[in-house]
Amino acid sequence: MANEFLFGYGSLINSNARPEIVTPQNGALPAFVSGYRRFWNSYSLSGYAVVAIEPETLSRCNGVLLPVAQEDFLKLDAREAQYDRVQINTKDCALQNGMSLPADSRIWAYAVRVTVTPDEHSPILQSYLDVILQGCLEYGEDFAEEFIKTTHGWDAPRKADREHPLYVRALNTSKDYEKIEKLLSQSSGTAPRL
Repeated sequence: MANEFLFGYGSLINSNARPEIVTPQNGALPAFVSGYRRFWNSYSLSGYAVVAIEPETLSRCNGVLLPVAQEDFLKLDAREAQYDRVQINTKDCALQNGMSLPADSRIWAYAVRVTVTPDEHSPILQSYLDVILQGCLEYGEDFAEEFIKTTHGWDAPRKADREHPLYVRALNTSKDYEKIEKLLSQSSGTAPRL
């Protein structure tokens, strides 16, 4: 049986935001995937913008590889029903630590079906962005900077909802607010708050 991995490129980067089926005993593997572009996309079911990926030859993005049992992908498919599960070529994936994946590995990700530009009716929620960036900080500030640098669409509106989070899986990320604000202020193209 193949070693099955899920490439998490948004909130799944955060070890505290993963559903039980993708909480690996041995930890996540920080990785970089080539051939996919990450961007802010409006998700009408939630009313806010989320990160999504789509194939784009010259792009790359970072995230984590999470070991997932093959039968658990059915549960993930239901959770991520608005996306298509796609297989990523293992040759297009590099682990941050330079290690190699087992030869029989298969990598899956959820790619967007429909691209919709976020607007004031579907802004980037600060509570969602905080969860992602706190997850990135688990792997270092460079990893968080890479997330910001390789995510497109920062001109979308951003809603300051830390006091009363609108993101359904919001976490207490207050210990990292200062680092998150510093990262966002140092990165060009970040969106203004609403």
